[in-house]
Amino acid sequence: MDWPIEDNISIVDLNLDQHNIRTPISEKDQNALIRDMFANEDAYEIVKSYVQNGVFPDEFPIVIKENGQMIIIEGNRRLAALKALNVPSIVSAWEKKIKSLRNPKITKIKVVFAPSRDAAIKHIANKHTINYRRPWKPLRQAYFYKSQLDDGKSIEEIINEFPGHNVPRFYKMIEMHHLAKSMNIHESLVSKVHDDRNFPITTLERFYNDKAVAEFLGIEFDLFGTVRGKAPENEFEKGYKRIIEDIAIGKIDSRSHNKATERAAYLKKSLAKHKPNLRKIGSFSSSDFKEIPPHKKAAKKKRVYSKKHPKGLFYQSDLPFRLSSTSLRLIYDELKDIDVESFPNATHDLLRSFLECALVFYLKYTDEYNLIKKDMRHNPKLSEMLNFISSNKCTSIDDDSLKQAVKQVLSSWGDSYSLARMNMINHNENWTSSGKDVRSAWGKIEGLFKILLNPDK
Repeated sequence: MDWPIEDNISIVDLNLDQHNIRTPISEKDQNALIRDMFANEDAYEIVKSYVQNGVFPDEFPIVIKENGQMIIIEGNRRLAALKALNVPSIVSAWEKKIKSLRNPKITKIKVVFAPSRDAAIKHIANKHTINYRRPWKPLRQAYFYKSQLDDGKSIEEIINEFPGHNVPRFYKMIEMHHLAKSMNIHESLVSKVHDDRNFPITTLERFYNDKAVAEFLGIEFDLFGTVRGKAPENEFEKGYKRIIEDIAIGKIDSRSHNKATERAAYLKKSLAKHKPNLRKIGSFSSSDFKEIPPHKKAAKKKRVYSKKHPKGLFYQSDLPFRLSSTSLRLIYDELKDIDVESFPNATHDLLRSFLECALVFYLKYTDEYNLIKKDMRHNPKLSEMLNFISSNKCTSIDDDSLKQAVKQVLSSWGDSYSLARMNMINHNENWTSSGKDVRSAWGKIEGLFKILLNPDK
């Protein structure tokens, strides 16, 4: 497929990519993404480079056309720098510095258009994880692959998609960092351990890859990097918690514990009182541990809804249920009665499951299921079913406004009603929802549920 190069593209018409692996901001505000690039990715250095050297003629940002917009897939720092040069007030902390520089007044640039996001991702992976131009830190590389897992890909699929990449190494890194974030360590160290930009993961990697340390902790890894514990969770935590604390405070670093003999001495001296009792029977996987988030500020006072607002997502009279499915009826009753404000995460997760199961039932009922069935072993993905519902191929639903709402759920990643947000609460251990998020999602798909739960005969 061709990658055409186009000149004189206005930077005003270009948008930063909200899916960028370096940008953990979920807001729709482009200015917030630009500020993140300055605060965490040294975009000001790019500003100075443009002032001194202009735009390098051989560096083309990679762009895709998506939802009627031009999205920068590779070159977000450069775009952030150019936008700040033109409107310094976007980044108030750097505004005076930028205004003091000679402004080259670059308003248009040359870009290369990738044929698809997937094609661009493959190129970026090769560029940043094998051919280092501006290398990501190891833990950020690991979270690149985690983003692929969150999109529903298996480890085997990722390995096949990125041949030559050491995917198991990074999956092992994800597993062990998750366990590190699950340790009940001192509150002052939690944020440092959760910092996937700066936590010294390679120091930890030397420990868990050391056979003596792995045996001490009672863990082993399979070929894909999945961790398995051979003792009860609380026994493993005795030793691992101390290692994580010592790395966080700097007692363990790459210089002091780089050699196997140094790590062996550390096990003998520093961890003697924290040795797991491997004679106790037990086992665990990383999924058995729940991450402990950094301390949050005092929660705001809960919003009190009027009596007219349902405690659950809906009133039964507003959304009748006429399906011959006991299992779906049980989920329906739970969603009707669950206290959304008290249990927003459980409600959001259950809502996603209900939507997926109701779609499968409906598409089988309307004889449209086989139109999107690809794998006889599994039901279609939720995204595949929603894409079908919103397309002209779905003839059982002819309400164009409803189809448009479903398209918004599929495409508006930054909004709380989106499928991406529902997937986050279902798959991402770092994500939480609020009652407002759940009701926003329900507001977008309530009309669809009225059809799914009450199909025409």
